[in-house]
Amino acid sequence: MGALEAAEPEKRWVKHSAYVLNRFMKAGAIKGVKYSGHMQPAVFAMPDLDVECEKTMIEWAKEIEGWETMPAVELMVKMTEAGYEMEVAPKDAVRSLERELDR
Repeated sequence: MGALEAAEPEKRWVKHSAYVLNRFMKAGAIKGVKYSGHMQPAVFAMPDLDVECEKTMIEWAKEIEGWETMPAVELMVKMTEAGYEMEVAPKDAVRSLERELDR
């Protein structure tokens, strides 16, 4: 928030404004480092900062061969075998994956 307020002090910044953060990401002004998870906040960084960005669930899924035709449960099993860590119960993780695949 401090960086946003310093960059444009004339604007009224709202702490929980995902819309603003999304706009900045699309414009390349910030990058996502860690995506929000169960009770975990998202983390963002300036684009020139040398930090490794965390992969999203759908990025993990797309790395699995044949992911497009796999049932979500099977895909989640393959993802976890490849190193994906579920932050919620397996049933909830599969449900989230199904929603992502439907987009």
